[in-house]
Formats: sequence, structure tokens, C-alpha cells
Amino acid sequence: MLRSACTTAAAWPSDEGRLPSISVNVSPLQVTDLGFAEEVRSALRDSGLDPARIFLEITENAAVEDWDETAARLRGLRRLGVKWPSTTSASATRRSPCCAGCRSTS
Repeated sequence: MLRSACTTAAAWPSDEGRLPSISVNVSPLQVTDLGFAEEVRSALRDSGLDPARIFLEITENAAVEDWDETAARLRGLRRLGVKWPSTTSASATRRSPCCAGCRSTS
């Protein structure tokens, strides 16, 4: 799904000089998977999509066992330019120690 979304968005024409972005729903289980960050990087690289044009939306509120490790992966994606809405999994991020360090709206 992620790869397909990146490929589709990369092909969209600009709108008055602005390139549209795309939101992709991901589950907390995907985010905590050790290979998730590389999957995102690979999809972006292979599609040619600018990381600033993708929003990752964590769709479910679920227990994440290791917030520190998850936060580190999300910060790495944010450094690439990947964004996620501040409302994403709001109740989960309020409980996590990473909310200030990994949520992004810009």
C-alpha cells in the first residue's frame, strides 16, 4: 500500500505550481516493525516522491511496547522530511514519552 501510494502521488501533476501531498494510514504494528523506516525510505526512493509530500497517519490506538525505539524510528523519518498530523493517534502519543520528539505537522 505504501509503495503504491508513493508511486501514485509522484505521478500527480502540480496544482498551480504546488505539488499535492498524500496521506497513508499505517498501524502502530507497522510503525514498531524494525523494517518500517527502511520500507518508507525504499518506497520514497523508488517512486521519486519527495518525503515532504507524504503524511503518515497512525490509524489505531494500540499499545506500543518500546516507545523509545519507535520514537527513534519516527524521528529518523522526520529528518527525511516525512510528516504526520499532530492529531495522529493523539491518545497514544499523549501516553508516550516520544510525543514531543516525534510528532510533526510541518
